[in-house]
Amino acid sequence: MADIKAIAEELVNLTVKEVNELAQVLKDEYGIVQPPLRKRRHRSMLFSLRLALPSFRL
Repeated sequence: MADIKAIAEELVNLTVKEVNELAQVLKDEYGIVQPPLRKRRHRSMLFSLRLALPSFRL
């Protein structure tokens, strides 16, 4: 099995351009993509508003 520490060392030393190239290879050759961002922050802001302003309705 590969040396995980060596892989980690290589990854943390990649440039931004190399990271983008790696992401493209993972997508094209392996079908690995970043999951879509969730709107969790938006919901938490609305919840905070509701706590701060009891008359605020979602």
